[in-house]
Amino acid sequence: MAPPAFKIRIIRPPAGEAPLWVREAWVGLELPLAHLEPVTVDTGGVLSGPTSRTGWWWARLLGRLHKTTGYCVNSARAIEILGRSRPEAANWWVTNAPRFTHPDEGFIFDIPACEPSPEPIANSPWG
Repeated sequence: MAPPAFKIRIIRPPAGEAPLWVREAWVGLELPLAHLEPVTVDTGGVLSGPTSRTGWWWARLLGRLHKTTGYCVNSARAIEILGRSRPEAANWWVTNAPRFTHPDEGFIFDIPACEPSPEPIANSPWG
């Protein structure tokens, strides 16, 4: 069994609704994980998915969500890290999907896009 990871390095553009140039901007970045192991969760699109608890409930009931397996990161922290190297890509998130700039939101990066690492990030496993 592999040891738990503290961070992931994005090695290819992740799946999703963001434009390809925004997804490509993640490649090469290291992001601290919110959970040490991959998770499988119901997901919706960052643009087309539900934005409220009631919306999530209805989307689940109507079968409009899909299962995604990947690594969970705090989206606000990830966008902050993205902004250091690609401010225009970070600004896309702020403009087009601002709910992900809130500290209680998260992203799931699909497993094929990630390389997990048991090494801490920036003196702290949580970044």
